[in-house]
Amino acid sequence: GGSAASGKQCITQKIKNNNGITLYTEASPAPFTTTHSNITLLITSGTENESISVSIERGNWQHISACINRRAGVNRLEMFVNGKFKKKSPQFDIQDFFFKEADLTIGKGDNVSRPASSGGDVTFTNNLVGSIDDFRIFHSPRSESSLDNEKSRKVEPRKSLRLNLTFNEPTGSYPNQDVLLDHSGNSLHTKIL
Repeated sequence: GGSAASGKQCITQKIKNNNGITLYTEASPAPFTTTHSNITLLITSGTENESISVSIERGNWQHISACINRRAGVNRLEMFVNGKFKKKSPQFDIQDFFFKEADLTIGKGDNVSRPASSGGDVTFTNNLVGSIDDFRIFHSPRSESSLDNEKSRKVEPRKSLRLNLTFNEPTGSYPNQDVLLDHSGNSLHTKIL
């Protein structure tokens, strides 16, 4: 995803009234426009926003972890690629998003408004063109060693694991082929729309 021709593409988003979390991809700047994509984690709360980006090589499977680390004294965004720490934002006051009832979307999202001084609005021109193998949401920061150990294997249910979509539903002909099973132990099964 995220080629120069396709513009910005939403990977996942949970947002309500411009308050929320967005993870998106777009082409990396020249000279890497055709070989790399930027993955950006953006959080917005009213007029406040913060974002960080990492560049990944296209054409190969990449494990991406985008973290909003709210630990006392930390309060920053963190990005990991293939189980290795890559980037962190400066510390800032992470506000409540007030988006509990908002839908979590994967592969599409709403445009996000932000000041020009912060990079301007984020406008999505297409749905995500790419593949997702596992999609996990934890409600606690992950260590580099945990990410590295679990990047290529099944993750067992635990309290901090809130959603675990493996996209490994069986093939063939059966009822409810649009159902996606949550393996976190929280039974947050969903439908593919």
